[in-house]
Parts: sequence; structure tokens; C-alpha cells
Amino acid sequence: MLNDLTRGPRRTAVKYAVPSFQAHCRDCERILGDRHEKVNRWVDELFRMKGPEHRRLRHHTHGIQLAQQLFGIEGAKAAIVHVVRDCGHVPDDRDYVSDPCFVDDDAVWAFTNDVSEEVWQQFRRKVHDEWDRLLPRSCLAAIDQREIEECKEDKST
Repeated sequence: MLNDLTRGPRRTAVKYAVPSFQAHCRDCERILGDRHEKVNRWVDELFRMKGPEHRRLRHHTHGIQLAQQLFGIEGAKAAIVHVVRDCGHVPDDRDYVSDPCFVDDDAVWAFTNDVSEEVWQQFRRKVHDEWDRLLPRSCLAAIDQREIEECKEDKST
């Protein structure tokens, strides 16, 4: 589904795709080998109440940290997959101050549901870049030694 989104300093209308719950689950399954339905539901659970502005509540770095606390390292990875699909990267929560429905203009996959193999690879690379940027902090915060070891293994591959 494509929606109008007013954004940016001049508040221009932009068309963006709203991935379905099933699309988010398929992304996780393709990248992580598991649908992570609980994580995907949690990330978007405030949509019905807030509409597109629900993103300012969990679609950012602090939301990823909360996902890690609730669902572990794999949950944080799934939340990153979800947020990168929606926003183009994982924004800082301060990014929403000036743009309540943040979407990165360069994230081609955020503007269509028909993703070619080339665009899929761009998306996948961006997910891995965000894992590299965000997960070292999550690994340090991991309480469970098994999660720490999983994170070390993921970083070495």
C-alpha cells in the first residue's frame, strides 16, 4: 500500500510503501531464518492508535535497545530489519523532532513493495551495516552469556 507522507522542512508530500506485517516477517525469515512475529508486532503495535507517527515511539536506536531487553540479541536484529525496511536506516529518536514520520529518501525499498533483487541486496547490506553500527553496544549490554557468544559469532562472519 502506498501512502502520502508530508515531511521535511518544506513539508513536501512523498509517496512511501507501508510494508505489511507479513512483509516484515518475510524479511526477517529471509535474513534471519525466523519470522520474529512477536518482535514485528511489538515494533508496530502502536500504529492503530498513532498512525504513521507511531514510528517516533519504537522505530529508532532506543527502540532497538528496548527490543534487545525484551527479546534478546535476535530480537534486536529483527527490530533492525523492521526499522530499516520502514525508515531506510535506524534513526536516532531525535530525528523525529523535526520529522514525525521519518523515512530516508535514499532507501528505495521504503518507497515500493515491488523489490527487485538489486534493491533487495541494497536493503540487506543496509541491515548488515546497521547491525555493525548498533549491535556492539547491545552485545556489551547482553546479560545472557549465550547471547554474547552469538553476537561475537555474528560479528566474525
